Amino acid sequence: MSKPVSRVDDPYREGDVHYLVVGIDTMSPDIVEVAKGTAGSFRTLQDAKSHVMRTLRERIAEGMESLDRVRAIGVEIRSLM
Repeated sequence: MSKPVSRVDDPYREGDVHYLVVGIDTMSPDIVEVAKGTAGSFRTLQDAKSHVMRTLRERIAEGMESLDRVRAIGVEIRSLM
């Protein structure tokens, strides 16, 4: 059983629940509260948020590399010499 994240005073503090990252959609990452010990859950809200932020940064970097590859399709790289 899960529920939306409640307001917390200290996202670094462990509490009565753990936090599960349900999905990392670039438009709306989803984190829910779950029972302690739930597989894949994080002990603190900050741990869950850090995981989401790290994943989003990785996806942004991969997207930038893909954009560079798309720009290079059909373009001959010429030496400036």
